[in-house]
Amino acid sequence: MNKRIISLILAFLMLSTFLFTGCDALMGGEETNIGDDMIDEASNSAMTLSMFVVCEKEVSEETARLVENAFNNITKANFKTQVKLHFATYDNYYQMIEERIKSNEEYALLEKEAASALKAARKAAKAEGVVTDDAWFDAFYEEHPDYAQFRETEELTGEDTTAEQTELVTIAGIDNSYTLSQVKYPDEKPAQIDILWIDSYERYLEYIEREMIERLDPELSGASKKLNEYINNELLLWAKWSTSGTYGIPNNVIIGEYTYLLVNKELAKKYSYNPEELDTLAKCSDFLADVAAYEPGVAPILGDIYTTGTYYWNIDTATGKINSNKFNLLASTMTNRTHDPSIDTNVTLACNNVFKNVEFTDQLKCIQAYKDAGYVVAESQNPANYAIRMIKGGADLAAVYGEDYSLNVLEYPRAGYDEVFNNMLAVSTYTRSLARSMQIITYLNTNSDLRNILQYGVEGVHYKIDDDSGKLVRLNQDYMMKLETTGNVFMAYPEEDMPLDAWDWGKKQNLDVKPYLSMGFDFANRVVVPEGEDPASYWTLNIDNITKVNDLSADVEKQITAVKNLAELEELITKWAALEDTNSFLKVEKSPAEPKEGSTDVPGFFYYYSQWVQDTGLYVPKEE
Repeated sequence: MNKRIISLILAFLMLSTFLFTGCDALMGGEETNIGDDMIDEASNSAMTLSMFVVCEKEVSEETARLVENAFNNITKANFKTQVKLHFATYDNYYQMIEERIKSNEEYALLEKEAASALKAARKAAKAEGVVTDDAWFDAFYEEHPDYAQFRETEELTGEDTTAEQTELVTIAGIDNSYTLSQVKYPDEKPAQIDILWIDSYERYLEYIEREMIERLDPELSGASKKLNEYINNELLLWAKWSTSGTYGIPNNVIIGEYTYLLVNKELAKKYSYNPEELDTLAKCSDFLADVAAYEPGVAPILGDIYTTGTYYWNIDTATGKINSNKFNLLASTMTNRTHDPSIDTNVTLACNNVFKNVEFTDQLKCIQAYKDAGYVVAESQNPANYAIRMIKGGADLAAVYGEDYSLNVLEYPRAGYDEVFNNMLAVSTYTRSLARSMQIITYLNTNSDLRNILQYGVEGVHYKIDDDSGKLVRLNQDYMMKLETTGNVFMAYPEEDMPLDAWDWGKKQNLDVKPYLSMGFDFANRVVVPEGEDPASYWTLNIDNITKVNDLSADVEKQITAVKNLAELEELITKWAALEDTNSFLKVEKSPAEPKEGSTDVPGFFYYYSQWVQDTGLYVPKEE
């Protein structure tokens, strides 16, 4: 009798572990509590979702099932949701997505046709006094077998009305077997598609235009509001503001890079300078003079030095795209102010002749003066030591240089298209449940155990954590994912080749991220008149003017490169600052004004940007 009781207890514990164990018991990772908002949907009937995951190399069926089972141990226990994982390499990923979408589109058309035919048949039957009972429905679907799949299902009601089912599972005891009931999850539907990956801004726009992905703002302010705490504000803001709505959740990544001015601490203190106060090239002037005079063999400046903080309006006349890193006469000063419309609605870029920007010209003069003085030493000369140096990189460079150099920031990281749009998780408009899909996306971004399974597979099978170093070690190449594609990088173990403190540096860096005030904006729709627009009333770029600006800019850049000394540069700067007097197209293109009523002129390019920041709410003009 005692044996039977012990067997029953063991059986119950085995099953309850399967049904109720949270992620921590399974993976030993960081626990993220599930808030009440997240579990509102968890009390509903059992649900099956499909998720499409891009992988670096093909995943075998056996490996896929191992990972899927481990993934579902968590999602079933927490959300009563089973997730069918579908893996494809990048070359095949969007072919698989498009095939699913096409099947769903065809399915939707057939569903509409079935509903219309059923409605007409019922109307006709009513007119003839025929009772539409079960027998009548049987006859209707026998006559129209293609419509039978829509009978009494969620496809007709818009909701999943399938009743939750249970199944009997036999568990062997010590001397007897016991049969217990557990939840039976519904089968995945043919061509079902719920959660998918977005790889670029262009695809994001395309899928929104084709109505392939759901708008997620209601979820972000409701059950999935926790994402606002785990994903960088810049990423979420630009995912929304660039398209007037959030249709994908950016995977939280380390954003951008700094431009640092390294200042040698020992040398600076030797000559009574505070290295942290030498935070611009110009402020280093006296320090560099001392080093040049009294430190033979030490390079005052190592490597290239260049201007920072300038946004160039270099427009490709064929595509309308902006290359803000390529020199142009028309430019803006980068802002470090917030762009969050809920905090500050008076932020925008200005546009002017770059040689009227004192900050830019002062930098240019300073650089030339240092070259004239012979302070700049090429890295190839490999000097024993140096006083200052400009480098680009992440916050982790402090661990490399911080002991000997003060890392003074010249430019802060900025969120670009890659960080916002190249790795997003979205929900298909054909989803079985938007709420359940967002539960999975939210948990992937906030829970380490689920995140590590999708990224690295099953611990002990595909990877292990080294007892001595604490670092992840892959046991094989059976399951290979790119860290940025599978969710919030900060919730996963750092990769094998990354230091354990990578996420500490990354989080620090993301706190410094500054706005990129033209993301989502270009002139693509102003190069030619879009289809459906009236050419007589639709303004496009003045391509002749843009070409003149670009050509003149290229000529000026060549002259800058050829400058021999500071006196020559100062003379040229004075000349270039007055270019608008002889080149009226510069005045026209930088103007935010609309042409006067009755004019046949088109606006300059900056007019379209000025309208865009107002349309998106990034900038609200102050009332006079």
